[in-house]
Parts: sequence; C-alpha cells; structure tokens
Amino acid sequence: MKNINDSDLLLNLDPEENLRMENQFLELKLKAEFGAETFASSDLPADIENQFLKNVLEFEKSFSQSRENKVSDILGNPFMKPEAELDDLRIELYLNRVNKMLLEKNIAVDFGGEYSNRVKYKFITEELFEASIFPAGIPGMIMHFSYEEFHPDHAIDLEKKARKFISGWFDKDIEKLLWELADYIILPNGTTLGKEKVSEKLNQAFSRYSHFSEYKHLISDVTFAIDDESGNACVEGVVSYNALMAKNEAIAIQGSFKLYFCREYGWWNIYFFVLPGFEFNEDKPPD
Repeated sequence: MKNINDSDLLLNLDPEENLRMENQFLELKLKAEFGAETFASSDLPADIENQFLKNVLEFEKSFSQSRENKVSDILGNPFMKPEAELDDLRIELYLNRVNKMLLEKNIAVDFGGEYSNRVKYKFITEELFEASIFPAGIPGMIMHFSYEEFHPDHAIDLEKKARKFISGWFDKDIEKLLWELADYIILPNGTTLGKEKVSEKLNQAFSRYSHFSEYKHLISDVTFAIDDESGNACVEGVVSYNALMAKNEAIAIQGSFKLYFCREYGWWNIYFFVLPGFEFNEDKPPD
C-alpha cells in the first residue's frame, strides 16, 4: 500500500486554509494506511481537529508497531513480596511502590469503591501483572485499568449511572439522559417508547422550566438480581430542587425517584423511571 507523504500536501498562503487542507490530508493518511475513519464536528476549530488527528495518527503508528506484553514484563518483572507475607504497614509501602512503578510506564489503576490496601496490592500483583496489554502509544497518555472491570460491583455501577442520570436532569442535558437509557422505555401499560419519542417528552418538560437551582438528591436503596449477563435492578431515593418557570415563577419540587434498570451484554440501562417534575402521563410505575 502506498504511503501518503507530507510532500503530497499542497499549501497556499492562507494559514487557516492550510490547516483545513492538512486535516484532509491526515484523514486520508489514516484511512489509507490504517483503515481508520475519523468524524469531527463541523464546528470544531481547525487547529483543535489538527492536533486530534495528529494524536490519532501517532497512536495508530505506535499500535501497529507494538505487541502485547504482560504488565509484569513491561515493568521489568520486578520482585514483589506476596500479599500474605506483608503486614499492614509494609502493604502500604509496597502498594505505593508498585503504583509508582506503574505510573512510570503510564499505567494507572482505578478503584471505584472503598477497598483496603491489602485488596489493592493483591489485585495489582496477582491479577493485573498477568494481564496482557498494548503499551500506551501516545507520549503522556496514561492507560487506566479499573478494578471493577475485573471484579464487577453492580451496586457501585448502578449508583454511578443513577447519579449521572439525575445530574443530566438538573443540567437539562438530554444527550446525557438518553445515554443512560435503554433503546426502549417500557411504560406500565406495556407501551414502548423509542429514544426519539422520549427525547420529545424531555424537551416538552424542559420547555416549561428556564432552569433548576438548589438541587440535591439522596440515593436510599440499590437492589439488583443477576442471571449470567442479564439482570434487573432498581435505584431509589429522593430529590429536591427549585424550578424557575418561564415567567420567573419559582416552584419547589421534591419527592421520591425510582430508576428501573435492565442489564444486557454486560451493561446496565434504564428502561423506566419515575422522577419528580417529569411525567410519562401514565398512572403508576411498574411493580
């Protein structure tokens, strides 16, 4: 396959036009050499898009030239004492040491829940060390690994998704709300609504309010049932906020919320919700 060279790019005297031409060239280069398709908003400034495309190109080059290695090999196979041989004080020292070694290789480990240093150290040295990865290809880019990817904590995952959904409501951010929803909302009477219809209903609700203020929420309960990769869950709690109406009339809204989740392909999505200030025009939520 013929490589596209920088000399193939013709420049003119307009710097802005040069950037746009270079971006087109970079897109062609990515597609021709790596089969990569890129999509950017038409509103994205040319200089930002240019840096993005260069980063993608650098990543693709590095990725094509790299091979998988165990994390322990990337670190130089350091000797780390087994967790069972360390007391609590030395566990903390060894954990700090191994985290420093990982960061030096642009690797970081994230823990979504509260875990002891012993659990963290045991996970890194006995599980993560055995994982095979491609090294980070862009200078300064850090590869993040989540403990919960290896040991799913559904309660934490559901709570995070619930908080994102509720914050999307307070921000009047329809895209954020739709992201947490299943492809179809299932109403109590069995009717289903696609995301386009739900988006219309959200827009109708938001059109009544200019903005929300003094909002807060509390999650009181998270329940779930799992069967292999499928499952159902419910997150409950209370919200309170002030809604400013179009005529500057402020009304206080408060009450209980319920978010009903289904799990498919390892992912939790909301298939129905009860939220003070929003109505599906249905009588009651599902049992």
